[in-house]
Amino acid sequence: LSLHDALPICRRLNGLPLAIELAAACLRTMDPGELIRRLDQRPGDQNDAISWVYEMCTPAEQALWSRLSVFAGPVTQEAAAEVCSYGELTPEIVTGALAGLTEKRVLIESVLVKNMGTVSCSYYRMPNALQDYGAGRLAETGTADEVRVRFLQYYLRLAEEFNADPLTGQLTRFRALRDQHASMRVALGYGFAIPGQEGAAARLSGALYWYWIMSGLIREGVHWLPKLLDRFPDPSPERAGALLLRGLATATRSGRPDDGVVDCEAGLAMAKDLGH
Repeated sequence: LSLHDALPICRRLNGLPLAIELAAACLRTMDPGELIRRLDQRPGDQNDAISWVYEMCTPAEQALWSRLSVFAGPVTQEAAAEVCSYGELTPEIVTGALAGLTEKRVLIESVLVKNMGTVSCSYYRMPNALQDYGAGRLAETGTADEVRVRFLQYYLRLAEEFNADPLTGQLTRFRALRDQHASMRVALGYGFAIPGQEGAAARLSGALYWYWIMSGLIREGVHWLPKLLDRFPDPSPERAGALLLRGLATATRSGRPDDGVVDCEAGLAMAKDLGH
């Protein structure tokens, strides 16, 4: 791209770096003259530039863009496929849409390298401004909670698989969770915020116990327990489990096991009364 062609494009985008990057990606499929004509149809602020790129996406790319907005931090292809593949988006279509969004620079693909230079996996990130735009589009569809529940269920499965056998393949599986820590935290938030998902939030809180311990983040794990106890004030397996976890966590954090005995005894007694 020559300076002669670049300057009018940058002026129309008010020099905004994000808007310029999005426009540059579009030059792979159109010439500068066509790009300038399309930009002249819009005022040129950042949000408008994002909207313009959104309109240039295929319907599948638009749907995936909006659904991916529920994530936080890096997104693996597996996670994108499991959470976002429903309705008109099949797993195969999601794979193609990921490539399309990467080509348009809506997503940034990176490779996670670990274990003496071995490629662990590739993952995608979405710039904050684009994620906020996608969230707005998702809200317009009225399906935001549906996607968030799928998101919650995905991370619940990962956590329960790890918790069921925390020793087998421990380091690899732990790293897989740790790399998606931000999304795991968001999943817990969705569980407590979406009506009817308190049970899933309780299961996720319990399944993450060993993960919190291994991460050295027991304080963060404890943060969720009062919310859980508030949601389940009456005797229930969820409340019994939360009492047990709080007792274990209290003893672990304080270094004084007796500090957690009261909660542990209460949780055990409740579980016994419930036949759980």
